[in-house]
Amino acid sequence: MNCNTPLYDSGLSDRERAEYLLSQLTLEEKYEWFTLRIRNDRLGLQVSTCGGEGAHGVQARAGQGEAYPPTPTTSFTQPIGMAATFDRELIRKAGDVTGKEARAFENAVGKGGHCRLAPTVDLCRDPRWGRNEEGYGEDPYLTGKMASAYIRGMQDEHNRDGSPVAEGGRGDRIRTGAVLKHFYANNQEYRRAYDSFDISDKVKYDYELESFRYCAEEGHAEGVMTSYNEINHLPAMLNHEVQDFLKDRWGIRYAMTDGGDFLQTVNFHRYYETHAETLAEGVRAGVDAMLDNPEEVKKAAREAFERGLITEAEMDKSIRCTIMELIRQGAFDAEDPYADLDMADVGTDEAKRISLRMSEESNVLLKNENGFLPFSRDDDIALIGFVGNSWYMDWYGGKPLYRVTLKAGLEKKTRREIPYESGQTLFRFRAGGKYIGASRPPMPDRFPFHPEPAELVLVDRAEDAVVFEQLNWGEGSNFLYAPAYRKYATVDTDGKISLASDEPFTFMIFENFTIGKADAVRLPEPRNANCVELSEYWNDEACDVKLYCYGNRNVYLEDGKLKTDRLIRR
Repeated sequence: MNCNTPLYDSGLSDRERAEYLLSQLTLEEKYEWFTLRIRNDRLGLQVSTCGGEGAHGVQARAGQGEAYPPTPTTSFTQPIGMAATFDRELIRKAGDVTGKEARAFENAVGKGGHCRLAPTVDLCRDPRWGRNEEGYGEDPYLTGKMASAYIRGMQDEHNRDGSPVAEGGRGDRIRTGAVLKHFYANNQEYRRAYDSFDISDKVKYDYELESFRYCAEEGHAEGVMTSYNEINHLPAMLNHEVQDFLKDRWGIRYAMTDGGDFLQTVNFHRYYETHAETLAEGVRAGVDAMLDNPEEVKKAAREAFERGLITEAEMDKSIRCTIMELIRQGAFDAEDPYADLDMADVGTDEAKRISLRMSEESNVLLKNENGFLPFSRDDDIALIGFVGNSWYMDWYGGKPLYRVTLKAGLEKKTRREIPYESGQTLFRFRAGGKYIGASRPPMPDRFPFHPEPAELVLVDRAEDAVVFEQLNWGEGSNFLYAPAYRKYATVDTDGKISLASDEPFTFMIFENFTIGKADAVRLPEPRNANCVELSEYWNDEACDVKLYCYGNRNVYLEDGKLKTDRLIRR
């Protein structure tokens, strides 16, 4: 876009600059502003409001269409551990590292925007919730205070003209915006896209909303993401409390749906018959962007307007929020105070020191019965169990700059090798009178990396078969690790199955296999990542098993190789 326009005129107010850009958009161009990313060739705009996750460091895992490989960033203790430090200043410093690295990373790869989907301030009401590590605990006060400190560190609020921000006031610019997750009553994964979480007014006002209020009023969180679930039988993205409470009362400036939730309002909740109805009501509820298939979102916006479900003035109100958000991120300012940040500012010594201190302060000590700890260097020690030599990653962080397993830590402390056994099931697959092997033998240990993936093929002898280690995550989800190859079995979108993955660490987990009995029946509403739920899963004694992989695809033999169908993306 021509920079000699009012949009780039720093002498105008942010509102005047936003109104200018809004006035330049055609009706057809406005439909795209309900997607997360805007590509307007006529005006020379390529902008996005959000760049990914940031719960305990910058997420840089790849797998969502990014043009970069999984990238090391500073990784902090999970938020549930951060809260256990009760140290707001330390958490603020962790947020500062995350905000700085987010800007540095976006400068380097040129993708995404200057907001991060963090922190998660859903309350950990149920220990069975599979995402409790993302939250700050069950107490709304603790969650609000600790998460607010992280937000202040991330955002580095300031004024564009360099004037100081008044005590308790808001600056007109941010470094990295915090987007709170997930508004609200979100504490269950199973059937979250179907079910209504019903709560009383007392629970809502005294409990569920409080953490969001603290983070908005004290932390000055920039945005919010709505949850998948229904709240008292209303899909969360249609809840007018987004506008009435978060924006109008508490100062949240920007709202988006959870990933894929826009289409789920029709496809799973069955609340409306058309996506156009969903978009119109979502916008009126205060939601500005639909984190979903961009083409479907644009199509729904066009249909909503043409059917008279939404007015241009209602669309403009939402688009104005998005433009103002981009202005607050500095997207149209001539000078960017963070322009010099690059990957040299990621994983600095200071960032590592803050991460280490966070780990130390987050420890919660248990009763030391009979003086069991500490170990003596001379004690006989053995580690049994998968966690003994593992370093768990999650979707919402980058690759660690370094990792120390329990085994490595003990060996450093005792200055000797510690015997270790994973305790996992080891097995071979047999197909008829043959076995599942690999297209090439394993490489010696002195070669840390294999040059090419090894396809899974039929072999005649059991001793030539690949020995797999089964990592069973429950509900039919298994990783098949081949210790001799130091690789996981994985499937690509073309249907080829091979030993090719160093670790399951992309958005779509193509290393996930479901193992069931041959007569298994697919059930409705599956719970695992492969979109298939079986009436009977595999156990150690079961034979005649059947494999399924990502996208509800059967695994079969073709020309002596393990294959599956091409993945058809919808």
